[in-house]
Amino acid sequence: MKTTNKFLIAACLLNSIAHSQTLNQVPKFSGPTSFVNSNIFSNGTYVGINNTSPLQPLHIITGIPNGSIRLEQTGTSAAGLNLSNIGANGRSWSIWSTGNNTPSGPGNFIIRDFTASLDRFFISGSNGNIGIRTISPYKPLTVNGDVALVSDNASNSFEILGNGTMPSTRGISIDADPQGHFDLFISSNQQNSAFRFKNSANSLELMNLGIDGKMTLTAYSNHALEVKDFVNSNSTSALLYTNGNTHLGKNLQIGFSNSTIQSSNVALNISAPAFGMEGIHIHAPQGAGMVSEVNHTTPGGYNVHLKVKHDQTKALAVENSVGPPKEVFVIWGNGNLNCGKTQIGSSTQLFTGPHGDAMLTVGGTSGKIVAKQMYVTQLNWADYVFDANYSLPDWKETEEYFTKNHHLKDVPTTEDIKNNGNNLGETDAVLLKKIEEAYLYLSKVNKEIEDLKEANKKLQNEVKELKSK
Repeated sequence: MKTTNKFLIAACLLNSIAHSQTLNQVPKFSGPTSFVNSNIFSNGTYVGINNTSPLQPLHIITGIPNGSIRLEQTGTSAAGLNLSNIGANGRSWSIWSTGNNTPSGPGNFIIRDFTASLDRFFISGSNGNIGIRTISPYKPLTVNGDVALVSDNASNSFEILGNGTMPSTRGISIDADPQGHFDLFISSNQQNSAFRFKNSANSLELMNLGIDGKMTLTAYSNHALEVKDFVNSNSTSALLYTNGNTHLGKNLQIGFSNSTIQSSNVALNISAPAFGMEGIHIHAPQGAGMVSEVNHTTPGGYNVHLKVKHDQTKALAVENSVGPPKEVFVIWGNGNLNCGKTQIGSSTQLFTGPHGDAMLTVGGTSGKIVAKQMYVTQLNWADYVFDANYSLPDWKETEEYFTKNHHLKDVPTTEDIKNNGNNLGETDAVLLKKIEEAYLYLSKVNKEIEDLKEANKKLQNEVKELKSK
């Protein structure tokens, strides 16, 4: 039996040599003991199919239309091809056509990194969506991770066309992730701008985002920027638009969280997000810093309405920043007022003349001040008149003075009051002095009267005694 096998092998080899006409061509059986030439060639290192000079471990040449390598899986698992590099830092990769028993379902295409046990590339068999680092692409291209687009073409680094030739209504659509977050990072090594919008018809630049973060909008119509209410599309209902000035169609809220709406009836809501911050700061080199104008004529209506929550809160404060800052006008939460010089009832500067240092001036047609009580502090009060060492002026001199001058000494004259006004504190002190002096005069006269009465009584007694003798 062994001898027969040896003869058979020898016969096959001789038959193979007889039929082999091309170097390295591998024969194939044509019968039990016969061989013919095949389309497989081997040089001992590389194998070629339809290729007499293979340059790779397996090198195939085909002229068949749509020729390919086919691997069929007749079961429910995936049909795949595994590529492994067992050298240092090598990896193992697989290409799969999925079946019913694969996690992603049948009919999908996957490139899997077996070394990391991760699916790196996925094509859905049901809708053709492509996923990179995800097997659940919900858009034609879904990428789980960062994306970098690099081009060697200096003229066009990246271009998206709506239908292949002309942009559609929505050439680019960007959806947020399932948590609703979206970050867009734009960087450039160019000198001028990182991102630009241009009109392809006339090459006019519409928007420029500079590498320093500065954004410039250029308008070739009335409004450079316009934000509209989706319900109303006409320009008069725009929520915001600019035409050199900025116009707000409704209310603006600054410093509040997105979910907090203070009041839809307030045009401007401002909240300082941190303690000690200023809610609003207005700097006007010339002209008015702030003007508030209302059109309502309802009695009791507000032009400016300040609300505070504590008596010791400064509801309104005016600070003079020339030199060391100092508050010159303060209205407290309890209604108290601190201020410097105050002028009421006149638009003309009244702090002139002999009373230029006055802290309160009331003008207008009447100039009246009405109060239930008024206190004037006066240092030189007239109690000294009753001191024992006070020298009371001689009545004759006093009488001669007011007879000649038609007023008491030290009392302001009519002309003085007309020209300089009436100093209530000083006048009251002078009048009190004259009253107290008058009391001294009356006291002196009364003493003289009492003395006369006593002398008269003695005379009457003496007369009575003389009559009785």
